[in-house]
Amino acid sequence: MIDKSAVKLAFKYRFQSMALSHNKRSSLREQSGWRVFGTTALMSVCLLLLALNVRAEQTSHLQVLLSQPDHVLVLRHALAPGVGDPQGFSLDDCASQRNLSEQGRLQAIALGDSLRTMGVSSAQVYSSLWCRSWQTAELLDLGPVEHLSALDSFFHARYRDQQQARMDAWLEHLQQTPSDKLRVYVTHQVNITALTDAFPGSGKGFLLRIKPGEKPQIVSVFPPD
Repeated sequence: MIDKSAVKLAFKYRFQSMALSHNKRSSLREQSGWRVFGTTALMSVCLLLLALNVRAEQTSHLQVLLSQPDHVLVLRHALAPGVGDPQGFSLDDCASQRNLSEQGRLQAIALGDSLRTMGVSSAQVYSSLWCRSWQTAELLDLGPVEHLSALDSFFHARYRDQQQARMDAWLEHLQQTPSDKLRVYVTHQVNITALTDAFPGSGKGFLLRIKPGEKPQIVSVFPPD
């Protein structure tokens, strides 16, 4: 005769054993999950610290370069939505031109703040006569802005034939105008591309090394990425 009590007891121990085994596997899975999470989090923190360290080194290096007399900063005006200028625009009337948007004004202010964090409290600032360029230069808040006709845009058809003369004048100014302050040139994409063969976005530019008789050399983008 089968002992029903013994059978019940055997099933009881079997179920308890299965439950313990399941709990053990669940615990191991949880521990493994936490180990993976912990390892991933640690790697993320390490990568972040590495990126911050690289950024700090880049900023420190850029700060040194900004203080060198043979380096100048060329900037494209901040964000001014659109392309070129409206038909019939006048240089004497900002309302007839493309102007900085609110985002563009904030971008120009941020450029000045970025330079101040790198030790540039004042600069020799030159600008195109176009309002979006002049507004950008003023919002940098690094000192009085001086018009330099070599920086004037030649994008519009009426000024296209002045490209070479303006580029020659800019190169001469770059190589023969000493200053005890950082020289900042605020101009247009077409001017900067003609000088450097590079295309800056709105509110972006390049730190250039100037050597007599040589084409200006890009040593850094600004602001740094």
